Amino acid sequence: MSEIKEIKTGSSTGAFFFLAILVIIAGIFLFKASFFYQLESYEKAVVFTLGKVGEDPIGEGFHGRLPWPIQEVEIVNTEKDRRIQIGFRSDVNGGRIHKPKQASMLTRDANIVDLEVEVNYTISDVVNYIIKMHEQEETMRDISESALNSVIGLHHVQEVLTSQKAEIANEVKMKLQGLVDEYELGLNVSRVQFLKVLNPEEVRAAYEGVESAKQDSVISVEKALAYENREIPSARADSIDWVKSAEGFALARVAEAEGNVAEFNALYGKYKRGKKVMRKRLYLETLETVLPNKKKIIMESGASHVNLLHLGGVK
Repeated sequence: MSEIKEIKTGSSTGAFFFLAILVIIAGIFLFKASFFYQLESYEKAVVFTLGKVGEDPIGEGFHGRLPWPIQEVEIVNTEKDRRIQIGFRSDVNGGRIHKPKQASMLTRDANIVDLEVEVNYTISDVVNYIIKMHEQEETMRDISESALNSVIGLHHVQEVLTSQKAEIANEVKMKLQGLVDEYELGLNVSRVQFLKVLNPEEVRAAYEGVESAKQDSVISVEKALAYENREIPSARADSIDWVKSAEGFALARVAEAEGNVAEFNALYGKYKRGKKVMRKRLYLETLETVLPNKKKIIMESGASHVNLLHLGGVK
């Protein structure tokens, strides 16, 4: 019986020593956790002493502290690229779940667009980030939505959907950075990206019909311009030919008229020198013109004897 009791006593002593070792090890870890902490190169810490924040954040290295509740340390990864999703949420498979109520926004011309937007940002001032932003992600999402709605409300739906998406995204970035700086939130907005911009489902078919009609209009205008560019040079060339032809015709008629005038003046000079002879000549030439290729006999009236003038064969 005494041997059995001794064995039991020895076992109890061994268990006690093992438990004591565990307590010591745990105490060391608790002591280290309570009095020391280590920061990586991408981390900064803000130390609160009796609730009062330290002036400067703590950087990389091994640091000591007083146990809670005297001091409390909040560690933040300042190099992490953080993001806010507006109008959608990413699922576990890498897809996007659309959030219609959050995505719908009103444009300047009273149209509604559905936007899926991602905002990327980093921490630039860890102290302001910690003490001025409670529920940081939700606060940043609310500010981002405000900036987005404000900028979209200044633009027409066509600008948002097609022509000025990049410019509008940059406007949202500048607006959001201005709000962040105004509230001293200690953030730097690195990018605002429009992942999807669409009309709401209810009006999408009608809008696509309008866009198709606009494209048809553009095609028709381009065809008309091509026809214009093809036909105008041809019409100009034809007009030049017509002008030159008219000028040649005018010169020919003027030359002909001048020739007729010269011929008339010559005949008139002869007429003045021998009016009777010239009158008879003109009369005979006129008869020949009026009655060509005819045998003609001319008899003078009032003569005592018949004077005949055979004009047969006169040409």
